[in-house]
Amino acid sequence: SGPCGPDSEIYFDRGVEHGCGQADCKPGCECERFLEIWNLVFMQYFQDLDGTRTPLPRKNIDTGLGLERLAMVMQGKESVFDTDLFRPIIDRFASIAHTTYGQDAKHDTSLRVIADHGRALVFLAADGVLPSNEGRGYIFRRLLRRAVRHGKLLGLDKPFLSEAADTVINLMKSHYVELGLQRDRIVEIISLEEKKFNQTLNAGLALLTNLLEELQQKGHQAIPGEEAFKLYDSHGFPLELTQEVAAEHGLTVDVSGFEQAMQRQQVRSRATGCLLYASDAGDDLLCVDPGGR
Repeated sequence: SGPCGPDSEIYFDRGVEHGCGQADCKPGCECERFLEIWNLVFMQYFQDLDGTRTPLPRKNIDTGLGLERLAMVMQGKESVFDTDLFRPIIDRFASIAHTTYGQDAKHDTSLRVIADHGRALVFLAADGVLPSNEGRGYIFRRLLRRAVRHGKLLGLDKPFLSEAADTVINLMKSHYVELGLQRDRIVEIISLEEKKFNQTLNAGLALLTNLLEELQQKGHQAIPGEEAFKLYDSHGFPLELTQEVAAEHGLTVDVSGFEQAMQRQQVRSRATGCLLYASDAGDDLLCVDPGGR
């Protein structure tokens, strides 16, 4: 239920050389010829749960322009990651990792993740978001931990995200003055969180790698939810990170089992008078004597 209405998409025709060659190729085709750069939703109805639609008292147009896609078109690039919004960050880390963007597909993926997530972390920190295990803070933590893991795939064993933050700030500060003004604070927040995660990352990755090998040898197709929860609880591995590593090995994760393990942990916490608190690794238990002793 909620506001709704007809929509219209605006596409940019990149040319026949990007198309599939089919006679019926047109906007909406699965090929890369037509790039959607704008979407318009004409909000004029409210739809109830039973499907009934009534006219809205005030109509409006919900418009979404893909700014990075527009930059891609204007600069004549093949990808948003080739634009001047991302490429300086990517090239900086390609240099640090002693690789060249565009020559290794797996390295390219990791470089794009670091550039995208590193930029997001800078703006989150600038807006006052701190890493935690709840809400926006957990988004911060998930982004950082995924970026760190992709740094490992590039051979970056030492903390590197402060360098990413500095590169992003230098690139964006002329348009976002607050980034330059808060440089030290932003870099400190990101650096401290990265150092905390690095303390448990290697041990967690080793356990996960061994677990994946064991499951594959036994012919299993999924990581048990209880095991995924142990990685989260003891080593700070967000479920999404475990899923990503598992997918690289052709396995999935029992998400339902993970959620059940999380619920059991919460029940135990309440029963023993323990409180969950955000720690360096994950959700740790702070136990309080009910009698106040």
